[in-house]
Amino acid sequence: MICPGCKGNKQACHQIAGTPVAGIFCWYRCNRCAGTGVVTPELDAAWLQGQEARDHRIRRKESIRDAARRLGITVAELCDFENGRADLWRLTSRSEAS
Repeated sequence: MICPGCKGNKQACHQIAGTPVAGIFCWYRCNRCAGTGVVTPELDAAWLQGQEARDHRIRRKESIRDAARRLGITVAELCDFENGRADLWRLTSRSEAS
């Protein structure tokens, strides 16, 4: 399916200054599809699950460091989960097995 993040363009844009009409924009490879323009339904579901978890963490006013410490994983691992690149269940079960 076409990536909902970049709409198949393989790139995303972030405004770093100015107005939407006359601003400075930064183009970068889309993180959601890794620059391919397409995502599998499983990858899209993982991304949505991570975003939902991130939204809940932010609503609780919990920092990513505090959440990672509570879960027994690194900040990088939690970031990967929140961006759909890792399965939180595998990360937390691996840390419990150590």
